[in-house]
Amino acid sequence: LIAEMKKVMNNKNEVHIMTTWSLYVRLLGKLLHHGSLINLLLPIVEQGFKNQSPAIKCHAYTTWRTLIDNFALNSEIVRDHKRVKLLMQVFRINNAKVEPVALEKMRVWWHFIVQLREAASVYFEQVCQPMLQFSINGAVAPTGTTPGKPQFGVRTPKPGAPPTPQMSSSLPTPYVFPSVQRQGAEALALLLGKGIEDRSLPQPTFTLELLHAEVVTGVTFFLKHSSAFI
Repeated sequence: LIAEMKKVMNNKNEVHIMTTWSLYVRLLGKLLHHGSLINLLLPIVEQGFKNQSPAIKCHAYTTWRTLIDNFALNSEIVRDHKRVKLLMQVFRINNAKVEPVALEKMRVWWHFIVQLREAASVYFEQVCQPMLQFSINGAVAPTGTTPGKPQFGVRTPKPGAPPTPQMSSSLPTPYVFPSVQRQGAEALALLLGKGIEDRSLPQPTFTLELLHAEVVTGVTFFLKHSSAFI
C-alpha cells in the first residue's frame, strides 16, 4: 500500500494520496507509535510540503494534523522529545510564502500546542516561542539546520537505537500577513490569560482552539520567557 501511495503521489494525485494517508494513519491508531512504519510513511507526505502549489501545501499541513492527533492518542507519545522534534520539522521549514499556507500552518501549529496540554510549558522554547515568532514576524529563526530545500531524512542512529526522521530547513525570509498576525495575537492572549472570570463583563471571542491547560504557569515562568511576550 505504501509503495502504491508513493507511485500515485508522483503521478500528480497529491490530494487524493494525502487524504488516503490520513485515513491510513487513523486506522493504524496506536500501532503507529512503535516500530519503523512511521519512517516509511513520512516520505509520502513530504512531497506535499515540497510541492509548489499553495493548495497542496495547505493540504499537507491538514494531513500533518492527523499525525498530531495520532500521537495525541497517548499523552506520553505526543510529549516524547523525539515525537515533538519530528512534529516540529514541518513548522520550521520556510514554505509559507502566501497567506493561505501561512494561515493553515499557523492553525495546525496551534493545534499541536493545544494537544501538548501541560507539556506545552515544558516545550515552550521549542514549540510556542517559534510559533509566536512566525505569526508576528513571518519567519522562524534557524536552529542549526542546513540551508536548502526541505527534505526528510533519517539520522544514522546509535547501535540499538531507532532512527529519528528529520527535515532540514532553508534560511528564513519573512513573509508577514495581517491575518496571521491577528491569530498570533490571539495565541499570545490565550497563552497569557485564563479568560475573564467575571461573567458580567464582555467575553472575548477567539477563532483559535482554546487551551486545555495553562502554559504560563506563574511569575517565574513569565519572567524567564518575557522576551517572547513583549
